[in-house]
Amino acid sequence: MAAFDVLPVGDTDWRPKRYEERQGRLLDLLDGGPLAIRPVPVTADVATALD
Repeated sequence: MAAFDVLPVGDTDWRPKRYEERQGRLLDLLDGGPLAIRPVPVTADVATALD
């Protein structure tokens, strides 16, 4: 499974927050979790994305 964003976690709705905050929370949630669930890397750099 590839995870790319966080929506609600418990009573907190992460949707209105900046993407950088949501991505940080996603990485925190996945840290130490099952290896079958990995975050999807994100970049705004076209060369990096094509690589």
